Amino acid sequence: MAERILLVRMSSLGDVIHATPVARALKRALPDCHLTWLAFARMTAPLQGNPHLDEIITVPDRPGLSDLLHLWWRLKAAQFTIAIDFEGILRGAAAAYTSGAFRRIGKRRTLLEAQFAYNELVP
Repeated sequence: MAERILLVRMSSLGDVIHATPVARALKRALPDCHLTWLAFARMTAPLQGNPHLDEIITVPDRPGLSDLLHLWWRLKAAQFTIAIDFEGILRGAAAAYTSGAFRRIGKRRTLLEAQFAYNELVP
């Protein structure tokens, strides 16, 4: 079964751009994987047309409760096997955790309140 991978970098345009090579590297290593990027609406422009991404999940810039519930449902329904959070803050960690992915990867140097979400830490 092909891996279904969620990449979480929701904000900070420069950080979104700097994280995009990860999509290329993952597609090279796992050509059959399905790559989904989670980002705020204002951050999706540099992701559009990226040939290594299969899907972009867009979160409204100021999400309301109904937006968050829809996001929760969408993340669960996608059946991700791996979630990689590039942010290391609570919102990215919550998205990784909510995805239900068996492997949830985050940075070792992350905010304490975000560490609950990860079962694998990287430098």
